[in-house]
Amino acid sequence: RDPAALSDAERGDLARTLGRLMALGAPALTLILYVISSAPAFAPWQDARYLVSLAIALPVMGASLWDRLPRAGGSARRIARASAIGATVALLLCGIVGTAATFRLAPTARAQTAQQHHLIATLTGAGETRVYSEFWTCMRMIFQSDERVVCSILHEDFTLAPNRYRPYDAMVAASPDRTYVFPTDSPWATNFPQYAQQQGWRYTTRVVEGGFVIYAVLR
Repeated sequence: RDPAALSDAERGDLARTLGRLMALGAPALTLILYVISSAPAFAPWQDARYLVSLAIALPVMGASLWDRLPRAGGSARRIARASAIGATVALLLCGIVGTAATFRLAPTARAQTAQQHHLIATLTGAGETRVYSEFWTCMRMIFQSDERVVCSILHEDFTLAPNRYRPYDAMVAASPDRTYVFPTDSPWATNFPQYAQQQGWRYTTRVVEGGFVIYAVLR
């Protein structure tokens, strides 16, 4: 049917129907993409942040179901009501658990932040502001130093990993110095001496208070 021939009421019904389909389809697609990814297998609680959009979608879905209750049968009304209430309760519980976890982990987060600031002060004090590291150390250093320290991300085999901002890689590559910074208990820190030997490098080693090691390749 030609959309131009629809009445205002029909256009309104069509818009509401399409909105309901989007309200159902968007969260379903989000869940599917989350389930088939590797994120929930390695860090389910941490990576649950990718489901934050459901906090918006679930109330919309519940409202759509609630609007249809008067036209539904008795059993359908009970199912729709239970679904809406269950989704709301689950959302509230997630918020409560997440808030409690945030307060519980706050001391650890403060300690990590202090350690990271100490590492940044050590690097900037030595003029080592273009470095290589693993993902989390890179991202935290760049953010906490306000980009005074710029970092390239490495895979465990010391090849370059994708960077969220590609110009960082060019800035690090342009530096005449090669500085590597890793958590002391990481595979990168353990395997770097062997990697450096394979490359024929000589380097200095400094252990930074807070659990980091700095390898500076000698020219």
